[in-house]
Amino acid sequence: MAKLRSVNTHFWQDDYICELPADQKLLFLYLLTCPLSNIAGVYEITRRQICFDTGLTPEQLTAAVTKFIADGKLIYTDNYIMLVNHHKNQKLNPSMEKARRMIIKALPKRVQEIYESCLVQDADTMRQDEDTMPASCLKDKDKDKDKDKDKVEVKRKAFADALYQKVYLDKYGTQMLKAFYNYWTELNASKTKMRYELQQTWELPRRLATWAARDTTLPGKKNELLTYNEYLEVINKGGSGADYQVLKQDGKTFWVHVTNLHKYTNEDDHKET
Repeated sequence: MAKLRSVNTHFWQDDYICELPADQKLLFLYLLTCPLSNIAGVYEITRRQICFDTGLTPEQLTAAVTKFIADGKLIYTDNYIMLVNHHKNQKLNPSMEKARRMIIKALPKRVQEIYESCLVQDADTMRQDEDTMPASCLKDKDKDKDKDKDKVEVKRKAFADALYQKVYLDKYGTQMLKAFYNYWTELNASKTKMRYELQQTWELPRRLATWAARDTTLPGKKNELLTYNEYLEVINKGGSGADYQVLKQDGKTFWVHVTNLHKYTNEDDHKET
């Protein structure tokens, strides 16, 4: 039997939605209204199914999901979609609230824990009646820090899931993806957000392409002459300083990878006299 899903017409005037490109608007609306959606805002669905239903490419889907995760709109783990603000926009009567609880109870334990720790967190948006209020809304404030840590770990895993896909592994290799992951998941001083979450814009495919273009540790990508700042960037990404030598060219100082050193040295110095 078909299910009825209502979407407020304000959806199209929402500041966040207005700023999205067309493919991401489509995906967001799809996640709210697809046949697998429910009143709890958490359901299992594969990337393949999403691409089939929406016509999005895997690359478009990855870029959109990564952005939604970074913007705090979505959690996607173990093939389960969790819409972060879904419960805030629902007006559930007691019967619907009971149905929502049954959906959550039926989730795999790991997914249920993530849902309760990361999504149902604003007690003032829920009913104040303890008989209908989810137990997770009665949390102890002393546990807030632990739950913040859990949120970070969930987002870190989601970032890894989006990154370590076959298409990226084949194109860039494990070493580059690991360096990329370590850099962009570094936490801020308050340990609440990762580096990638602090960016004004974020598209994973574009970021990877830019990183690869600058990565001198990739085969065939060794810049022949590096400035000091470029050399430091290589070291910060895990490169070895022992692989580079200082070279003077036209009164300027550069760093050159040892595999390219022969191009800048006088070959006559190596010939027998």
